[in-house]
Amino acid sequence: MNNKIYKLTNNNGVEIEFIAYGGKLKSILVPSTGNKVDILMGYDTVDLKTEIIYALNNNNEFIVDIQAKTDKPTIVNINIHPYFNLNGVGQGKIFNHELEINSSYFTPFREQLIPTGEIKQLKNTNIDFSKKRRVGDCISANCSLIRPIGGIDHNFIIDKKKGELAFACKLTEPESGRGVEVYTTNHALQVYTAMNFNGSEIGKGSLPLQQYNGISLQAQNFPDSINNKNFPNCVLNPDEVYSEKIIYKLII
Repeated sequence: MNNKIYKLTNNNGVEIEFIAYGGKLKSILVPSTGNKVDILMGYDTVDLKTEIIYALNNNNEFIVDIQAKTDKPTIVNINIHPYFNLNGVGQGKIFNHELEINSSYFTPFREQLIPTGEIKQLKNTNIDFSKKRRVGDCISANCSLIRPIGGIDHNFIIDKKKGELAFACKLTEPESGRGVEVYTTNHALQVYTAMNFNGSEIGKGSLPLQQYNGISLQAQNFPDSINNKNFPNCVLNPDEVYSEKIIYKLII
């Protein structure tokens, strides 16, 4: 960052993922060459004042407004990570769900899901959801984009202008008629089909979360933007305000 290279301690194989100590947003961490390098994975603390407002309205919309300011330059990519199973609690996997994503491009990845830095077209790939498709058909496909990881865990670039609040995706379950639409100001949407769930965590209804029991629709900036100059900026400076909005519109 700022033309300096920092050696950090990995927390997931060869990468660093989901930095949130104790699950609390008391402080966010920034690379430092100071004395705290060995204490917090190579990061030093910064004063990142973060405000997240959760709201419900009469249009069946769950709204998340995120704002942040910092006293030092720092990487910021704040998001929420909800899982959906529109079949209902304890009603099986999400193979029957249908998904449409407002995206023409995605960011390919190599080992450990680290982006290669490329931006590729979705057309003629098995993860093209520009038209509504059954999620299970994609997961079961014998293709190079799905086979190595056993499901979907891809970053879809939303077709939108910078800063625009735009439609990102729609997820539906045909039998129940339930659905959710996602709108966001973020650049991208990470879709994850929970293929790594193994029953070790407990969800709603005190039921263990099993493989493919949910699908996550996570609005975000591109992963690893700091190391790819062609990706959107992820550094927040002291004279700037980080501001993003995510809307989950429920269809009942």
